[in-house]
Amino acid sequence: MTDSGFVQTYTGRAFYPLAPRPGDVCIRDIAHHLSLRARWGGATRRLYSVAQHSVLVAEHLPEHLRIYGLLHDAAEAYLPDIAAPIKDAFVTRAGRSFERVEEDVLGAIFQALEIPDVALCWSNEVLRADRRAMATEKRDLLRRPLRGWSAGAKPFTMFLDAWPLNYAEDQFMAAFDALYQQRGTQ
Repeated sequence: MTDSGFVQTYTGRAFYPLAPRPGDVCIRDIAHHLSLRARWGGATRRLYSVAQHSVLVAEHLPEHLRIYGLLHDAAEAYLPDIAAPIKDAFVTRAGRSFERVEEDVLGAIFQALEIPDVALCWSNEVLRADRRAMATEKRDLLRRPLRGWSAGAKPFTMFLDAWPLNYAEDQFMAAFDALYQQRGTQ
């Protein structure tokens, strides 16, 4: 690889988002980066991280899908989160959609972590839990939520408050460690 086209990670690695390699993936980087990524483009009352969102989604899934819920947004550790209306129109210099780039990065992550079937991240159950998390976030974290987001999804019954960022990182890592250990016993 050349010295261009990479992003530096928390642990000091170079990650090439347009040519992702499993050997460049590190779960500690993912946890750290996601703990610093704001959901909702930062429009929440307090910074609410993608790491916390991922833990919330995982907690509301059947056991066999929890690791997929935890990692469904893991590509955002290496890529910016782009709002859906912009993402739909975005095409890379290589002629790929942003969704395709995200899929490639997520595929490299799953390969690196030796977790089969990345497509389960887009299963109906994971998508439903993601939409319910979004509805909960909208209800509890946005000042004046606009219509359209999470339409029809029922929020979780619990009240949601943003975690401190280091706690979000620790909880993401704890969830990953527990789920990763369980994957061989299911």
